[in-house]
Amino acid sequence: MTKYPLPKKCLAVGIILLFIGTAIIPSNGQKIEKSSLPASRGHWLYVGGSGPGNYTRIQDAIDNASDGDTIFVFSGIYNETIVVNMSISLLGEKKETTIITNDGTTDIITLNTDYCSLRGFTILNEKSDTHANGLTVNSDGNLISDNIIGTVYSKAICLYNAHDNRIENNFIKNTYNIGIYIGYSNRNTIQKNRITKGIDGIHIYFTSSDNMIISNQIDNTSDGISFWCETQRNNVSLNQFEYNGVAVDFFDGATDNIVFQNYFEKNDVGVAVRWRSELNKIFCNTFMKNKISSFYFLYLKNTNVWDNNYWSIPRITPKLVFGLTFVSPYLTFDKHPAREPYDIPGMS
Repeated sequence: MTKYPLPKKCLAVGIILLFIGTAIIPSNGQKIEKSSLPASRGHWLYVGGSGPGNYTRIQDAIDNASDGDTIFVFSGIYNETIVVNMSISLLGEKKETTIITNDGTTDIITLNTDYCSLRGFTILNEKSDTHANGLTVNSDGNLISDNIIGTVYSKAICLYNAHDNRIENNFIKNTYNIGIYIGYSNRNTIQKNRITKGIDGIHIYFTSSDNMIISNQIDNTSDGISFWCETQRNNVSLNQFEYNGVAVDFFDGATDNIVFQNYFEKNDVGVAVRWRSELNKIFCNTFMKNKISSFYFLYLKNTNVWDNNYWSIPRITPKLVFGLTFVSPYLTFDKHPAREPYDIPGMS
């Protein structure tokens, strides 16, 4: 994609958003930094390999660990269910060859305790008759990074009543339901993940607020990111959406969310704002070759704002955003459409 400098207005807004993002999740920095620290204060336990005293099952090592310990897992296929009830680090030797799976009757991995770290694994379940998740997080301040999660028939990663977690640099593929589910969960950071081939890439649900969705690549899903049921103040920035049904979908009370400087190409719909969704801000995005760049379908008059977006071609006049309300006809415009596509950091 040809690179163009950001207009000064969008650059200034981006700087403001950066400060807002750090302000709305003040505890996130402390918790994530703590969870990211090496667990050298504890002991190292080993699973697999040929060393004397190594465990053969990951859960056995967990059951004999204490807070602050690190469990290193050598490459291999581990058919078991993992439940973590203490603050430990789980580290795989190599994510492509350190594989955790089970029979599909239970979630493969469950984190019940704060400040855990999970990195370097492939997590999968190829049984089609199961509703179990790949990874369920019911705790706060965890770091989930550099994993492959694939062929899961429910949710690849499920955050439920989980706050201040960081999900980054994971490859989530072939999920027959949801890539990352965020329910009743606040102040989580989802960044630099690749999510492909699923129903919902990311599903944010039921009052989940102040989550940061940054620099992800989401493609070939029915809904790239969907916001349902009173979700508010979430920030979707610097993401790339391609070949999705609806790239970003606000539905039923999604309020005061931000969609800033994302790249939308060859989706059926770029951004949809529906039903009782209000006060959402869609600005400084690039829309390229989508069947429909954006639309709204609302009960009351539209209070959402589109501004400074690039709409496939250079424009010098306001761009009509198509929409409909039940109460009365209402026209919405992007009053300051960009004349050039934006340079999205991290895109080639």
